[in-house]
Amino acid sequence: MRKIEFTREEIKQLSYESIYHEHHMVRRRMQALLLKFQDLLHQEIADILDISETMLREYFDLYMEGGIAALKELHY
Repeated sequence: MRKIEFTREEIKQLSYESIYHEHHMVRRRMQALLLKFQDLLHQEIADILDISETMLREYFDLYMEGGIAALKELHY
């Protein structure tokens, strides 16, 4: 399981964006990180969000590489 450290400010931003961001995919990414912050198991997070664990790891990789800004990027 990956260890990710969050600042208080990041938690506030993740919380806000998980509700108010205009794109549903970005909201789901933010929710995934919030659940990670709450120390849920990856399988639990994937089940709650109805995504694969592979997709979940991709969200975590995005965050670890580029922070919240990377979670907001949509490439399609």
